[in-house]
Amino acid sequence: MAATGTGRLLLYIGFFAVCLVVGGGAIHLLRRYLKNTGQAEAEPALTMTQLREMRERGEVSVKEYDALRRIVASQYESQRPAAKPPAE
Repeated sequence: MAATGTGRLLLYIGFFAVCLVVGGGAIHLLRRYLKNTGQAEAEPALTMTQLREMRERGEVSVKEYDALRRIVASQYESQRPAAKPPAE
């Protein structure tokens, strides 16, 4: 009867080990997916070149262009790393 209890214990330990490996792999894939998604979202949805082309084609008015240009420029500024002060 002791052999049956030992066999059952080994079965539970094996199941637990498999769950740990599968769970770790799932967490790794999720982190990699979220990291790649975050990088894609860091890019502005509209570039200054695209905005200028829209204005030239007449898709946006000059007033709309100016407002959108300020928004796009602020997005670029927020992504740019802060400049380091010159070394003395």
